[in-house]
Amino acid sequence: MKTASLLALSIGLISSSAWAIIDGTPVNWQNDFDDVVFNNCTGLIVGGNKVLTAAHCTTDVYIKFSDESNTSSQSRTDHPSYIGGQNYDVSVWVLPKKAKTKNIHFFANLNTQTTQVGDTLRAFGFGGDNPLAYAILNATSLATVTNTLTNASQNNGSTIGGDSGGMWLDDSNKIVGIHNRGAVNQSSSMDLHYAKDFLLEQINGWHYPTVFKGTGTQTIQVQSLHVNPTADSAYVDGNITITGGTCYANNAINAFDICTYELEVNGTGTLHLSSSESISINPKATTPPSDGGSSGGGGSMGWLSLLALAVWGRFRPHKA
Repeated sequence: MKTASLLALSIGLISSSAWAIIDGTPVNWQNDFDDVVFNNCTGLIVGGNKVLTAAHCTTDVYIKFSDESNTSSQSRTDHPSYIGGQNYDVSVWVLPKKAKTKNIHFFANLNTQTTQVGDTLRAFGFGGDNPLAYAILNATSLATVTNTLTNASQNNGSTIGGDSGGMWLDDSNKIVGIHNRGAVNQSSSMDLHYAKDFLLEQINGWHYPTVFKGTGTQTIQVQSLHVNPTADSAYVDGNITITGGTCYANNAINAFDICTYELEVNGTGTLHLSSSESISINPKATTPPSDGGSSGGGGSMGWLSLLALAVWGRFRPHKA
């Protein structure tokens, strides 16, 4: 391909409004889905410093966040029963530090198999290295212990390479699976009910937004992903007071329970869920260092970096 054509193609990839999932519905990654990451597949920030994705996604040296920054995983753990391609296709990657996310998507109660044949589901992904979007699916067959995939017909949009690891949401916006693969008129996901013990063991903590903005009377929702029942141990610092909530003073919070903290917020501060898990409330904005227009230090990407990434993503093979 001629250099001029390659450059034009790369610029087109950067500015393209093409939808990731073919004929799907685009969403606002930065504002509404900043807990989703691009890793040459698709992943989800869980528990503040971990990424949930498919085990067959191998590019854990490049994880891109909605603010354009990027990092590599510190470590990864694939499900112990994963062999390759299909069953138990789930992995948890540990980030070097806590990610910044104001959005959060909760898991369904994975103690039971919540998906039923005929259910409407939404599959999210960055397929083809394009903007985040979702396809609407209808469940056609359910997972089992020996075949952990939920199959679904494609209703509005179809999944493609790069969507693997993306969350599947049910009609209550709860996570029930992560994308495994797409085929003609059909998509499949790993039913997380069959990976619930693995998920709890890898997280064993709270699932929570790491950043919250707002003043006055505010409510923050969190979800327990602890292996064993846990108890409230939250405390605050700064201009914040805990006034109540279903988490507060609760000594019997079970795995996958979603509970709340009611706060009175009069400025900046921190809600500490534990000694190692915290939510920054109204954090002060920081000004990134200037280096003539491109970002530095935090791994964020300037125009030339995006151009290089577009070329790299266009011509390298994609995961299913």
